[in-house]
Amino acid sequence: MRLSGIALIVLASMAVTIFAADPTPVVIPRTEQFDVKSKNGLEYRIFVAAPTGKAPDAGYPVIYLSDGNGNFPTVHSAARRLSMNDLSAVVVGIGYPTDETKVHNERRSFDLTPPTSAEWLTLLRYIWSGCDRRERQ
Repeated sequence: MRLSGIALIVLASMAVTIFAADPTPVVIPRTEQFDVKSKNGLEYRIFVAAPTGKAPDAGYPVIYLSDGNGNFPTVHSAARRLSMNDLSAVVVGIGYPTDETKVHNERRSFDLTPPTSAEWLTLLRYIWSGCDRRERQ
């Protein structure tokens, strides 16, 4: 009984050591990523995977996707499997140069929401505050 308690303590301390170490980034073979800055000063991380062979005369089709940080590995893998292990299209993911979910959500909201008029924002605040529900009662 005492030996199993010691073994449990040793295993628990090993788990803490393993998870406390700096994680090693995952590398997807034959892909690249780089950061670019837009005209308005915002930075984006671009993920790219391209077929290895010579491009056909019409060129390769391109698959563009948002949320590149999270979606690029999945879409790249699916495109590769559908192409029988070599890509038949260029895959381009557009993401953000950080791994922080909060930053992704804020930037994504900013990037993918169209500009809104002051009138519309006032109406939305009114609706979200519950005023319309109280008036209907």
